[in-house]
Amino acid sequence: MGISRQRTGYDPEQHARSVSRRGATLGILLSILVALLCVVVVGFLDVRAEAVETGAVVGWDTEIQSLTDPAAPVLQRLMIAVACSLVAFAYAFWLKASAVLAGISALTTAVTLCALSGWFYATTDFPYSAIATAVESPESPLVSWLRAGALSPAIQVLAGVLLALAMLAFAGSRSTAGRKSQ
Repeated sequence: MGISRQRTGYDPEQHARSVSRRGATLGILLSILVALLCVVVVGFLDVRAEAVETGAVVGWDTEIQSLTDPAAPVLQRLMIAVACSLVAFAYAFWLKASAVLAGISALTTAVTLCALSGWFYATTDFPYSAIATAVESPESPLVSWLRAGALSPAIQVLAGVLLALAMLAFAGSRSTAGRKSQ
C-alpha cells in the first residue's frame, strides 16, 4: 500500500506550481539581463559606427586614439542588426517550447527596452552625438554605451518585435487552453 499525501506532506501539484513560479521569476530576471546586455552591445557598436562615420579611431574606453578618413560603418551596422535579430529569433524559437513563459519573458524584455529608451530620451540633451557624448562626457563608458544603445532605433524596433511575439504567445496559449477545455 502506498504512502498517502497526508503522511508525507508532499503534494505534486503544489510542487509543480512552485517550480512554475520559480521558472517565471528566473525568466523575468534573465529577460531584464538580456535587455540590458542587448542595449550595451548595440550602444557599443553604435559608438563605433559613429566613430567610423566621423573618421575617429576609438579605444575600448571610448577615447579617441587617432583620426582617419571617414567611412561607411557597414560592419558595425550589420553587427547591430545581427545582435537584435539573434535576440528576436531566440524568443521566437522559445515560443515553440513554452508559449506562456516565452511570452512573459518577451514582454519583460520589451518593457525593459522601452523603459531604458524612455529614461535616456528624457535625460539626454539634444542634438545628441554618440561619439561626442562618449568622448566628452565624464560618465563611464558603460553608461555611454547604455545611452547610445537606448537611443538607437534598432532597440525600439526590437522592442516592437518582442511585443508582437509576446502577443502571439499569449494569443496562442489562449487558443490552446480553449481547445483543451472542450
